[in-house]
Amino acid sequence: MNYKKEHEDIARKIARQILGTATTQDLKDIEAWKMNNEQHERLHEKLTQEENLRQYEKEMEAFPVEEGWKQIESRIESFSSPSRRIYKWTPMLRYAAVFLLCVMCAGFAAYYYLSITNQEKQSIAYNIPPGTHSAQLTLDNGQTIYLSVDKSILFNELNGIKIHQSPHGLSYIPTARLKDTLIYNRISTLTGMEYQLVLSDSTQIFMNAESALKYPVMFQGEERVVEMEGEAYFRVAKNEKCPFIVKIKGLKLKVLGTSFNVRAYKDEDFAQITLESGILEVNGQKIYPGDQLNYHYQDQLTSIQKVDTKQYVAWHEGQYLFRNERLEDIMRTLSRWYKFDYTFDDEQVKDVRIGAYFQRYNSMEPIINMLIKTNLVEVSYEKHTLHFASTKP
Repeated sequence: MNYKKEHEDIARKIARQILGTATTQDLKDIEAWKMNNEQHERLHEKLTQEENLRQYEKEMEAFPVEEGWKQIESRIESFSSPSRRIYKWTPMLRYAAVFLLCVMCAGFAAYYYLSITNQEKQSIAYNIPPGTHSAQLTLDNGQTIYLSVDKSILFNELNGIKIHQSPHGLSYIPTARLKDTLIYNRISTLTGMEYQLVLSDSTQIFMNAESALKYPVMFQGEERVVEMEGEAYFRVAKNEKCPFIVKIKGLKLKVLGTSFNVRAYKDEDFAQITLESGILEVNGQKIYPGDQLNYHYQDQLTSIQKVDTKQYVAWHEGQYLFRNERLEDIMRTLSRWYKFDYTFDDEQVKDVRIGAYFQRYNSMEPIINMLIKTNLVEVSYEKHTLHFASTKP
């Protein structure tokens, strides 16, 4: 028997019951499911009681419900009788349905939630705050300046270029120019940092944690060349006569006017380029909007696949979106931003697959408590370290 499919099916039917769109067959199936197991009866009562619906609403405040609702509404209605559809949903009922199904759409299997017994899963306070808008800037002469968007400063580089830090990040203002001389700056973000800058050609770059970018304060010649490692989202200013070049380990990206995300961390064995708009050449190979190119350093093999780009660029808009990803990979990503360590009991726990959609600038408390309530893993937190253990005996 396919228990995952069975539980996903009953989750949809209960969601439609909450929303008032359940068919006669839905209600019969729910009753049969309840009679099959005493725990099913108790779980159904908890899911449909008004006070619990209000609690679901409170717990979902950390999640973008409207985004989830757009995905869910069609799913629920596609299984409903047209004559029974209701087009005005109260906020509380929408939260309840999202609680049941949004996690499923994002990658959580609903059957994990439905497998929770009558043992209560208590929320625990995990004081793991998000990172900050800050970075370190190294000037051409080696001087290092700490950048923080909570203050505005204006200073000069060696060639007279003015560098302005504002609440919006760093920008370069050309005021003078030394011919045939390139002066470089290097900006880096440590663990728990992110930063935004605008280069002298008006290209916007959003830098994620543990990343570095080397670039000239003013571009010269026939190409605009920068070097990077880590992760960054680029919104390149269009200039057909002067292509924008991004160099990372083993790859050369050629851009004319394009929005894309580059992930190339030192501790990962691959580089990943996700193209949102425009056309991009990677080592001479063109990729198009919606394409994701993966380059594996060891064997130097390249693969291209179509993806939902939102999953890979959402971080620069203040969101995290994970879909059916390994717990270890998710923790590696989150630890760069939230500055925590993590351990696993065994390899099996590392491979648990989950999904989540939450605000990047919130603490980790909502996502950890949601993970606990799925009954997928046990979580403990001590001395700034999250420890994950199996729930299976």
